[in-house]
Amino acid sequence: MDSRLNLDKKPRNWQYRLSLRSSEAWTRFCLVAIPEEQEEFCPCILPMGNKLSSFHSSCFRTTTGYDVFLNHRGPDVKESVDSLIFHNLQNKGLRVFFDKNSIQVGDNIPQSIEGGIHSACAHIVTFSPNYAESVWCLKELQLIVKTRTSIIPVFCGVRPSEIRMKTEEGVYARAIHKHGGMFESHLVDEWKKALSVVSYIKGYIF
Repeated sequence: MDSRLNLDKKPRNWQYRLSLRSSEAWTRFCLVAIPEEQEEFCPCILPMGNKLSSFHSSCFRTTTGYDVFLNHRGPDVKESVDSLIFHNLQNKGLRVFFDKNSIQVGDNIPQSIEGGIHSACAHIVTFSPNYAESVWCLKELQLIVKTRTSIIPVFCGVRPSEIRMKTEEGVYARAIHKHGGMFESHLVDEWKKALSVVSYIKGYIF
């Protein structure tokens, strides 16, 4: 069963921390909401999906490149949710591709992103309301799905049903429809397929 946290009902001074716990394999993905005004916090521990539970922690010690790639819509979550994911995973010794920290001045941006995607053992995809408006996000997602590596979806302010676009309602359906007028149909179909594939992976909703 998915756990849900209603962000709209929380005071603005709540901080969100996401951390990844590992033993012999990744076994837990923890979502912890910590109110600044309280010393105690209430953790909501969510079980890992089957894909990550099959990973041995040695993967993260021996693979060259990155352990985890963060795919996200910058204006929505870069300075909040994904920044916290990045710092918590990095503090646990994982090598995380987070564009604002991993791409240096002089680097070729598309090549750096593609290299990060292909070298990562796992990918965390943060779906947010404006995610599908970004062609960058959709192209990254398309590549991520093609790597056939483990994917952890995080649904931030949207539900999986919106991403599946069974109807023309919803921000994702409207964004994809808009792209249909600017890009070739086969490319848009690939983006829709990638969105659908990841939306059916058990993830974390808040």
